Amino acid sequence: MVPSIDSQDSVTIHEPIDLDKRFRASHLLDSSRPKKTLDFGSGGVSCSIGTLGDIISLSIYHPEHGIVTLNPFEQFPGGEKFWDSSFVRNYRKNFLETFNSPGTGFGLKTTGIIEHLNLEYTDGLWPRISYISDGAHLTSAFFITGAQDPVMINTLTVENTQASAKAIEIDFGGTLSVNRASYGQLTEGGPIPIPNCVNRARYIDGLLSVQNPNLRAVFECALYHDNKLLPLSGAPVDSSDPISVHHLTKINLEPFQKTQVTALYRLKVCSNDTADSKGFKDHGPAYALPRKADLHFGAEWAPKNVEKLVVMRAYDYILSCCCVPINERATCILTDHIALPLGWHRDN
Repeated sequence: MVPSIDSQDSVTIHEPIDLDKRFRASHLLDSSRPKKTLDFGSGGVSCSIGTLGDIISLSIYHPEHGIVTLNPFEQFPGGEKFWDSSFVRNYRKNFLETFNSPGTGFGLKTTGIIEHLNLEYTDGLWPRISYISDGAHLTSAFFITGAQDPVMINTLTVENTQASAKAIEIDFGGTLSVNRASYGQLTEGGPIPIPNCVNRARYIDGLLSVQNPNLRAVFECALYHDNKLLPLSGAPVDSSDPISVHHLTKINLEPFQKTQVTALYRLKVCSNDTADSKGFKDHGPAYALPRKADLHFGAEWAPKNVEKLVVMRAYDYILSCCCVPINERATCILTDHIALPLGWHRDN
């Protein structure tokens, strides 16, 4: 059974979200030699993040274009490049290079020096990242809500663990581009053409909207500090290249004080040329928390049953990231949720 949403258990982001009270167990990962993104998904939304929680890939199903994705680098050009194996391999390196340069994706993070980094999956499903920076303990947690247009929520909990006041600077942003995924095509007809990329960034009522009108897709995000919207603002941008966005927020913490910054992300299909943020900023009455795992992860799994954990994580990856709902009666199962080209026709 695919991990799903319990519609009778919900939470608003106007109050801190404590996922520790929600899930059964966490499973610490080996962060000494990180080699792979943290992958998670639900309801047709799949995401890959780096070790600081920055987005490397956020994808949804699109009824016209297949897979639409948010990446921190340019869209695959398509055309003859599908047959250029060296170009394809270099393009695929973008994902690894972004992962190997923490913070170069799009997300919510501190500007301070990172120490004592820990990576884990809460309840075996949802990434949680913790670290120390400038005398404060930070925990970045992720989950995906239910509803017709699911929202990815990233909570960054900041706790001053010292007896003196602290000022922590938070950077919300990075590089982003709304792309069509770079998949090819299995049939003799050749690869499906990729529309030219257009990133149209607008700030509306304190929200950031980045629309690609050629794809009829839009990425929306909002930022909150505890119960207060932190308005995002800037000049409108129209670009065929990835765009850079940065919003700095300084948080002053009294001794042993805890606070929470929350980022909301939604990638969705547009019905027309105008992005519609209705129901995103005024997100009440509440967003549903994900249900406890049906896969029955438990504290007894780690570390002695690591083989079972690997199997169950692979199982969850297939169900959560690679199962794309096409309609109420059909699901497409992908072998790779990022849907990359491989450079020669027999593997596309």
